[in-house]
Amino acid sequence: MAQIEKLHQIAPDRVPWVFDETTKEGNFRRSETTRVNTFVFVERLLGIVAGLVIGFCALYASYHLAMANHDAVAGVIGGTTVVGLVSAFVIGVRRRTNNSK
Repeated sequence: MAQIEKLHQIAPDRVPWVFDETTKEGNFRRSETTRVNTFVFVERLLGIVAGLVIGFCALYASYHLAMANHDAVAGVIGGTTVVGLVSAFVIGVRRRTNNSK
């Protein structure tokens, strides 16, 4: 407040300009924060959808390999897919909660 009073003594016409610019900057920061949060949300949602699609495709391939009597290959593909996706989602959730603390 003391700086505003000094500015008012030096250049009284600049005080409203300072308040206008401060308001513009605050509005810009809020809009930028909203935009970044939206991008982060979309990125996480697309990551989840991509993980589900990859998982379903791998399990579908594993199913067809098992039906064609390729049990070992089907087990490797199915097992690693499930373990990989579960660990990715669980570790990802843990990292996000640890980073937010």
